[in-house]
Amino acid sequence: MPQMRRESCRFRVSTLGLQMQLSVSCVVNVRIPGVEDLSRINEIEEESFPHPWNPDVFQDIVEYQGKLMLEGAIIRMIVATKQDRVAGYIVWTEGRNLSEGHILNIAVRKKLWGRGIGRKLLEYSIDSMTQQNMNQVRLEVREGNLRAREFYEQRGFQQKGRFPAYYEDEDALCYYLRL
Repeated sequence: MPQMRRESCRFRVSTLGLQMQLSVSCVVNVRIPGVEDLSRINEIEEESFPHPWNPDVFQDIVEYQGKLMLEGAIIRMIVATKQDRVAGYIVWTEGRNLSEGHILNIAVRKKLWGRGIGRKLLEYSIDSMTQQNMNQVRLEVREGNLRAREFYEQRGFQQKGRFPAYYEDEDALCYYLRL
């Protein structure tokens, strides 16, 4: 079921060297992705990662209404939209027989960074994992992705490990959040 929230969006306007901020009301809609969203999801994926996921992965999840069963876990996906356009997405695993959820992928269109979209996606997935009685959330992030690391640390995640050569060209840091 769609979840709608009003957010304050900030826009900078520059006129004759003067800067001012305007606040307007924007609606962020969080929902299950549909087939019509796949091109936008893949566009954001390509823009966000040096080694993007194969588009077939997203298609498989979307074909099962954002909830794909795999080896005892449920792979879930939601998208965030602004003005009816996909602005970001998150993919995670959860399940009643699992004690740990796993954030597999999260991305927001770069021109929309800093507007709370990633935070809303992360909060939604964590709420879902909490409802499944999971004890903690895990995720991996590129060691050099300082912006993402700061984002997770500000939300209570703690770095507890390293996976050498996890990515083709870089180590991953493993972050955990106790629920």
